[in-house]
Amino acid sequence: MSRRLRTSLAATLLAAALAGATFPATPATASFPGANGRLVFSSIPDGELDREIFTALPNGSDIRRLTDNDYEDMDPAWSPSADRIVFVASPPAGIDIFTMNTNGGDVQQVTDTPSTPEDDPSWSPFGNRIVYTQRKTGDVDLFTISLDGTGRFRLTKNRKNEEEPDWSPNGKRIVFEGTTNGGDYEIYWIRPEGTGLKQLTDSPPPKVDPAWSPNGKQIVFASQPSGSPGEELFRMRKDGTHIVQLTDDSLVDIQPSWSPDGKKIAFVRVDGIDRNIWTIRPDGTGMTEIIDNPGWDEAPNWQRLPQV
Repeated sequence: MSRRLRTSLAATLLAAALAGATFPATPATASFPGANGRLVFSSIPDGELDREIFTALPNGSDIRRLTDNDYEDMDPAWSPSADRIVFVASPPAGIDIFTMNTNGGDVQQVTDTPSTPEDDPSWSPFGNRIVYTQRKTGDVDLFTISLDGTGRFRLTKNRKNEEEPDWSPNGKRIVFEGTTNGGDYEIYWIRPEGTGLKQLTDSPPPKVDPAWSPNGKQIVFASQPSGSPGEELFRMRKDGTHIVQLTDDSLVDIQPSWSPDGKKIAFVRVDGIDRNIWTIRPDGTGMTEIIDNPGWDEAPNWQRLPQV
């Protein structure tokens, strides 16, 4: 997640109503290998105050609204089977994780902790569990949980911040951003059973929004290079080596999500008060704006379709 984005969200109506609670992030999430389906994303519709969830074709056309209520719906991600969407909602009872079908119906609540915000959901590649961030004051940790809300398991147990988890396509690792002893954000991974913690990056500047490639060999992330006014996109090998910068401009590029076919990366470009969705090739070429609504467009995630 972008630190800049978290700061700006503090000005929203809901954050004010929560009287100082840390507002949920908008994560980067993995795509599982396959053909490219629809993009799911959150957006503040023109004339409204709250984020809702939409889908669109990969070229940005045929936008369909899935949620329509008086509270925030955000952080959407497609299930590996492409028939459910996990998301975060903030009804009066609290900030929790839910799932719904592809038309916005059959909403099922997964977490239920009114006093503790939970967000950043990411599916396991088997579709049976979700990893997410729990935000207690002074203690931000990762958990996994079954879809019916049972079997909650705490992955991280320390006083640092661990957030933005993303489950690898083979199910063996969960990558995330976490604070170091010095307070900077670097990229780590951990096994789903809570073992094998490894720091992948270890140099300034902070690195955030990690997301797996569909073949599990690379990780895309955002970082703000020295002298740059905002975050840019980078990719690296899964072991943290061979870092390559993808974008280089005067804007802010965050929240990357790899396409299931591995040929594109969707991301959010912040230009002043505008937040729009773009795509780029993994080699840094072919940058194209695909969704430009009047409101904020955030948190893109690709639907995986079976290969034909």
